[in-house]
Amino acid sequence: MTDQTILFALKQSLRSSAWLAHPRAALTVRMWALAAVPVLMLAFSVYLDVGLTNGIGKVIGEDFINYWMGAKFALSGQASDVYDLKVFLQALESFAGTKLEPYNYSYPPNWLLLSVPLAFLPFIPALIFWTVSGWLALFLMIKSLLGSWRSALWAVAASPAVFVNALYGQNGALSAVFLGGGLLVLESSPILAGVLLGALSFKPQLGLLIPVALIAGGHWRAFGAAAVTVVALIVISSVWFGGHIWFDFVERMSLINQVVLTQDDVNWHRMPTPYLALRVVGVDSHFAGLFQVVVTMVAALAVFISWRSSALVSVKATALVLATFLATPYFLDYDFVVILVVFAWRLKDGEWRPWEGLALVLVLMLPFMVPPAIKLLSLPIGPLVLGWALWCVTRTPLNKKS
Repeated sequence: MTDQTILFALKQSLRSSAWLAHPRAALTVRMWALAAVPVLMLAFSVYLDVGLTNGIGKVIGEDFINYWMGAKFALSGQASDVYDLKVFLQALESFAGTKLEPYNYSYPPNWLLLSVPLAFLPFIPALIFWTVSGWLALFLMIKSLLGSWRSALWAVAASPAVFVNALYGQNGALSAVFLGGGLLVLESSPILAGVLLGALSFKPQLGLLIPVALIAGGHWRAFGAAAVTVVALIVISSVWFGGHIWFDFVERMSLINQVVLTQDDVNWHRMPTPYLALRVVGVDSHFAGLFQVVVTMVAALAVFISWRSSALVSVKATALVLATFLATPYFLDYDFVVILVVFAWRLKDGEWRPWEGLALVLVLMLPFMVPPAIKLLSLPIGPLVLGWALWCVTRTPLNKKS
């Protein structure tokens, strides 16, 4: 067999996504998963140098302490103080017993409402419960798609976004359950789907294109249930914590967005958005913002066209998720957990557009690919991979099975 023949066969395999069914693909996933566990344990051990901290300002579980302390504030009737940087940091440092880096509570009051149960547990048990329950919910959802608990376990353990989510104590798994779960039951249980999608309002940037999809697809019952859920969360949080808390949140977020998106480049290597891709290479914030608006409009159009079509539901869901990551100027790598859900869904359907499998695998890998690409090469590859994946998913129809 000549080199040219081998290259042609490789190209055809990658193009058709046939390589995903190869035993070596499964072996690679398992090796990756087995390597991730000890690496994660080692990473956690670093945070025990001084009490529950790494000795240089970070607490074990990283961002989880925001949720836990925020829940404590909410339960004690001091919910609005989570948006006071000085008061909130003092509470965190009092708990940790040492100086910490500034922690920002950047979530709306409805997240305080949803996270209140965490306040009933001590910190470490709460962190364990948070991490394990997120993994379990994600595992059950993936198992329902792949049909095998072994395959689901390997998939969850090997996912880079799940690794990052666990390391930073983040809520990517919960976002995936709300967004992915809502899309999964959209046709069978539209009211439940709307409730799940409405609950995602604690991360409004991930719900940006949901109304476009639901309207384009004519899913009016889900749309109504989502709207009622959002309004209910706002009303309940306003009654419980005081209506002024929403004004405190808006004021705080305007400052955080100004700092994060225009001045503070600390986390830019973990934010693969079109806006920050231009900022990384030195483009002015105003031009980058205009570019983001254009990309958002194109992404919304892609979702509208996809959801108006007779494509497979998994194709529409994948298009929505990919377009959402292109449409927002603000999200971090741990939010990619939901990509695992739509990827598993596409695997279940077993029909692939040309290059789609490769494109989605690369999206899955972005949490590990983007930081070194930006830090070492100043090359913001995230939006390029996302854009290519969206094009692969939407360029030709895969109609519903009759």
